[in-house]
Amino acid sequence: MTAHFADRLFARVAATDSRLCVGLDPDLARFPLELLQRFSLGPESWSDPANAKRIGDCLAAFCLEVLDATHDLACAVKFQIAHFEAYGHHGLRALTAACLAAKARGLPVIMDAKRNDIGSTARRYARAYLGPDTGPDRAAFACDALTVTPFLGEDGIKPFVDACAASGKGLFILVKTSNPSGAQVQDLPIARPHGAGAGETVAERLAALVDAWGEDKKMIGKSGYSAVGAVIGATQPESLPKLRALMPRAVILMPGFGAQGAGAGGVRAAFDDQGMGAIVNSSRSIIYPCDPDEADYFGKVREKATGARGELNAILR
Repeated sequence: MTAHFADRLFARVAATDSRLCVGLDPDLARFPLELLQRFSLGPESWSDPANAKRIGDCLAAFCLEVLDATHDLACAVKFQIAHFEAYGHHGLRALTAACLAAKARGLPVIMDAKRNDIGSTARRYARAYLGPDTGPDRAAFACDALTVTPFLGEDGIKPFVDACAASGKGLFILVKTSNPSGAQVQDLPIARPHGAGAGETVAERLAALVDAWGEDKKMIGKSGYSAVGAVIGATQPESLPKLRALMPRAVILMPGFGAQGAGAGGVRAAFDDQGMGAIVNSSRSIIYPCDPDEADYFGKVREKATGARGELNAILR
């Protein structure tokens, strides 16, 4: 079995002195022109099925360039699967190659797929993303952790938790998301039992469930953190202290840093006194650092990643 996910992640944090997770959300319309020209691609050719293989190759090349520019500055990489699924099996082929390349560079791979379903289907999702790395039941994708939605409750989550216990991989369960309209559901109050008045919000109840789902000792690593983590948007600083208190063992993945407007100061409450316990994802503000026609595009990617890493470390000093 692979070593515990949280232990591996925080070993990487310590080795790189980085809490930055680089997000890969490839968008052809924002790729550097030099890269598009390398694969003879332009806006008029993106929708032509005859170009599907070249598009997949271009996606893979973009990911490799970003990984080469940032791998020593990041504690992990997060792939947003929708940006690959949009291009069919050639997009998924690119994703597979990029995941393997990330792992070869020492990066833990988080698959941002937000999967879940009824128990029997959840078991299939769990195998696809959280199965072992080798053997007949090996995972379809070379990833270390998966984002999941908790809407179906415990019987939709348990197959993922069981898979993590068997494989040493991790989960990030959506608790409080970075998008503004998430409040329409996540901030709704839940009545206390026996009609005692307004109680916790949906997000707070989810945080308590995350803690319960990850409390078994077989889920806790030597770091003291669970393989069952949570997603809390970096754009939600006012909710963070209470949510963190409700799930002290959870590794928190915080998207929304950079392009969605979140700054470093708002994420401090996610970290423990040793600067562990959370990682902060930045995608578009790093991988699209300038206009597509500017020179040294991937050098600017590295500059952005360096700056983001430094901002996050500064709040922990």
